Amino acid sequence: MAQVGYGTVVGEYHRLNGQRMVTLTANVSGQDLNRVSGQLDEAIQRAGVPPRSVKVNVRGQVGPMKQTLSSLGVGLLLAVLVIFLLLAANFQSMKLAFVVLSTIPAVVCGVIFILLITGTTLNVQSFMGSHHGHRGCRCERHSACHFAEEYRRAGILQVWPRSTERKLA
Repeated sequence: MAQVGYGTVVGEYHRLNGQRMVTLTANVSGQDLNRVSGQLDEAIQRAGVPPRSVKVNVRGQVGPMKQTLSSLGVGLLLAVLVIFLLLAANFQSMKLAFVVLSTIPAVVCGVIFILLITGTTLNVQSFMGSHHGHRGCRCERHSACHFAEEYRRAGILQVWPRSTERKLA
């Protein structure tokens, strides 16, 4: 009539929106979330194609982190474009606006260098700090270009010193 035996069964079912799911949790220690996210994506790829009707979703802080970083990147590009247009309108010259913004690669290299020296990862706080540092540099370049252009238009600033003109003639 009855048969008794040892076996294994699921102790608890987790559901999300009515669908059963398997939950794997992990804590991150000693690594930044972006690096762990990359390792997680690699592990999912190594596992192969999931069976039919099985979906693999990564939940937690990975999604908001990726969305935040991509939004910051888009916002940075839009900010550079708007600043370029404002500088071009202010100087009434696209060349001078380009000169002011031409030091962006050097500033980015400096930020990367400092992050590598200090062992800090690129996160929202370091991103905002580098942005504020770049803003100060941009103001100095703006002032220098503004005064140089005023002097050039007034005839005070010369590209070639007079002694060079005599030697070339």
